[in-house]
Amino acid sequence: MKRVVVVLLVVAACTSTGQRGTELDEPEITGTAPVTETVDQAQLPPDFCQNIQAIIKGRASAFQGMLGGSVGDRQTEAKIIPQGFNQCVLEGGVPQTGRYVCTSFGQLGGRPELLEPEFTKTANAVTSCLSQRASRPHIWQAGEVAVFADGERQMIWRDIGPDPQQRAALKLEQDFITNRYYLRLELAPRSRRLPLLGS
Repeated sequence: MKRVVVVLLVVAACTSTGQRGTELDEPEITGTAPVTETVDQAQLPPDFCQNIQAIIKGRASAFQGMLGGSVGDRQTEAKIIPQGFNQCVLEGGVPQTGRYVCTSFGQLGGRPELLEPEFTKTANAVTSCLSQRASRPHIWQAGEVAVFADGERQMIWRDIGPDPQQRAALKLEQDFITNRYYLRLELAPRSRRLPLLGS
């Protein structure tokens, strides 16, 4: 699979909830980590790829049968939850343009190093899923893993296949209120810029 370097330009500011806000700011990128590689299908978590593919393909039908009730402002419960994550929501008022976001429990009061192996394992799994024949007609290119201050990191996959194109991002990020590090997986239309680190 062809690799590309994704230039990451922004990191958002902290909001009152401890998550990242939408105000753009200059990031502090401290380096990059090795690009992930595909892994054997037998090593992937059960049903992980099926769930990832269902989310990607579900956008064409506005996620029909995949959504529950409202769980907040412009947030809808999402029923398909890939293994390793404990909840998913659709962010945005319109399913076709919304962001499908899944988050893990994370580490309360922990250090980012505790989740780095899980980040790498999940990134490898996502790369493998997106490289499978089931991904067609989508064609995915994986970027490098960008390492930010405080141990946060992010990897982005770009769909260069026929429209409608999508993008995916896996993030290891920090909730500053609880000092909790957790994983966040987002899938969104490529026409929408994916915000960095949970903005």
